[in-house]
Amino acid sequence: MKSVRPVHALFLFCAAAPLCAERASAVTLLSVDFGRDDTVGVGLVATTGTLLEPGFQGFYMSGAATFTGTASQVYTGINATYSTGSVTVAIQGESTGAAGNMGGRDRGSPTDSGAFTYGDLFRDGIARTKQTSTAGQFTVKLSGLLPLSSYSLTLWSANSTADVNTVYSWYDTSIGSTLLGTVTNGPANPLTATANTDYSITANVQANASGEVLLGVMSGNLSPTAGFINGFQLNSAVPEPSSALMLGGLALAAGFRRRRA
Repeated sequence: MKSVRPVHALFLFCAAAPLCAERASAVTLLSVDFGRDDTVGVGLVATTGTLLEPGFQGFYMSGAATFTGTASQVYTGINATYSTGSVTVAIQGESTGAAGNMGGRDRGSPTDSGAFTYGDLFRDGIARTKQTSTAGQFTVKLSGLLPLSSYSLTLWSANSTADVNTVYSWYDTSIGSTLLGTVTNGPANPLTATANTDYSITANVQANASGEVLLGVMSGNLSPTAGFINGFQLNSAVPEPSSALMLGGLALAAGFRRRRA
């Protein structure tokens, strides 16, 4: 009787164990497009706007008056496997007033072209946000996540008409302070983009014990007009294959090899 080859043994083991399931793709939990809507009051948020990117939900603020507090919006219907079922997004202006009028901005560029289809996401955003890289402080806060759980986050941060060549550094300030990555604004003015991943950062973040992810931004020139965010997408983290399962699979394969010998 022929013995099962090791490769077949590994296949059978993978099919019978969670190892294959752990390689599943990430689940998109929430996509938010920041922008401007002057029909809402100062500090209030609208969820629709003229530049709402398809597939995203809106976070639209007035850009007409000074606002230095915290504006927030609750998004419901979030996958309950990875959250409490709703996520609150809060964005903060500079409390000292040095950043002036935090609020929505609409720009004229970039527009969709070829592989770049995120023109509606890039052409608007919220400017003059609080700048911080300090643990426990935030520019943007996501609440309603699972405590101490990991997530994958992509955020877009580019301003088409101001602070050209300025570097925006984004931090995870949920637990300590960890640099997620940097975005260089420009150098083109008006802004140009060739791919939806331009001017973006993708990194893993971990919620704190309260189920919050805190994000901070620092402008390289510390300009009060900096701290610009276009939007973000929050995904479940893709689990790494379990070391124990991988070792078990190798041991199983070795066992079949010994039997064959």
